[in-house]
Amino acid sequence: MVRNMNSAILANMATESAVSVGFDRVLRDCANDAAVKHMLDSVATDSVHTVKNLGVMKHLRLQIEARYMITSNLDTSDGLVNVTTGYLQQIDYGTLKGSSGGEKKPLRIWIKFDDETSGLILRKKQTALRSRTRSVLDNWTMIEPVSLQITSNRKTNLRVNRKQFPIVPAEVLTIHKFQGGTYENVVVYDVGKHKMQRSLIYVACSRATIANGLTLICKNNTFVPPKPLSSEKSSDLYLEMQRQPTHA
Repeated sequence: MVRNMNSAILANMATESAVSVGFDRVLRDCANDAAVKHMLDSVATDSVHTVKNLGVMKHLRLQIEARYMITSNLDTSDGLVNVTTGYLQQIDYGTLKGSSGGEKKPLRIWIKFDDETSGLILRKKQTALRSRTRSVLDNWTMIEPVSLQITSNRKTNLRVNRKQFPIVPAEVLTIHKFQGGTYENVVVYDVGKHKMQRSLIYVACSRATIANGLTLICKNNTFVPPKPLSSEKSSDLYLEMQRQPTHA
């Protein structure tokens, strides 16, 4: 659902866009070509399962002004870690090798992170490039494709590395990815088959900085609150509340 909603939002944006295709390379200690083909075929599409487990997409839509999230720990000391978010500001292009028509491909991207301290060290290292690149602002960070191992098979001793930008669209996030951030506008979708847990409702709703910025979308347009905490006497939250002093 999250992936489909992100795709729909990006498709409706009228800004510049491009598709970055990840380059997959097999590292092997065996000569079984059939096994190599099977390995590559298994990661050739961006199914929900593969994106969740691999972290980097095969086909990544880059949309100017869209929000993205880093999926790998690029530099923990510089705040470039998994779940760091920001907005795509610019795409730099190169020419695709072997292309007779001079086909372009995304070479570098520039992101304005929500927390401007993220990427500060990297931006200082990019001084020479920044001076040559048109219209780049001081708080934009240049990100290049990285090569990451995305899967392996112990039986065949095969490993697959993918070279791709380590980001995914983040206009919509799961609640688990949502933790730690605060936002002026938050929309919570509670329309799944199962009732949302109390802890997830709390995390989702508490991300909004103002009440007017919080919107709940529920089944039949009716929000059904969780049962009283006293009905969950085995829950960690109930036990913690009981442990706390009860007097002011």
